[in-house]
Amino acid sequence: MKVLVLLSLVAAAFALPEEYDCPANSHYDECGTACPDTCDNYKDPPLFCIRMCNPGCHCDKGYVRVKEDVEECLKPEQCPSNADVLFIDESVCDQPRKVGRCFQRLRRYFFNKKSGRCEELPYSGCAGNDNNFLTKEECEATCMA
Repeated sequence: MKVLVLLSLVAAAFALPEEYDCPANSHYDECGTACPDTCDNYKDPPLFCIRMCNPGCHCDKGYVRVKEDVEECLKPEQCPSNADVLFIDESVCDQPRKVGRCFQRLRRYFFNKKSGRCEELPYSGCAGNDNNFLTKEECEATCMA
């Protein structure tokens, strides 16, 4: 009988969900989207997001992530304007090529530090980094100026 009670307690302990400390305006979800709305894409969200279950902290309804890889959630009207984002952090051009994990195939450009040139990037539509430019000219103006 004691063994049965002990086994029941152990099973109950493993069945309890872990405590997650999510940032303000977000919550933990076992099956949240893998392609969250962000300040960069909320006006034009990705067309496809096949892998729908992504456990982790997700923004509450009415909020978007500041960036794909930043868990901070803001109301869309609090997102920085393009003017606020135009300053260039020197480390942007040092970031590696990152295609992302969604399933679109968008033609973008990234700065290849090794070759010293802007090269084509088949961006997936989400989970990239800041070394991701709409045009080759924009990449060159940012990283080769």
